[in-house]
Amino acid sequence: MEYALSNEDVQEKVIHKIYSYTAKGNGHNLSGRVCAQNMDHATYQVISIVSQYGGGMNVKVTQMASQELAMKEWQAEHKAIH
Repeated sequence: MEYALSNEDVQEKVIHKIYSYTAKGNGHNLSGRVCAQNMDHATYQVISIVSQYGGGMNVKVTQMASQELAMKEWQAEHKAIH
C-alpha cells in the first residue's frame, strides 16, 4: 500500500514510504525509521543522521515490509496526517 502526501504549493501527490535503518561503527549503534519518497531519498536522510556521529559506519537501509502498519506507527509517533 502506498501513501500520498500532498503539498499545498504543488498539485501533484508525492508517494512516501517508511524505511528502517541500522548503523554501527565508531562505538555507536543507531537504528530508526525515515519517511521518504524512494530509497535514494531515504539513504540521503540516513547519511545526514549518521554523519552527526562522525561517519565511517556500516549502514543498512530497508523498505519496511508492512507499509500500512509502518505508516500508522509513523503517523502516531510524529502526529502527522499522511
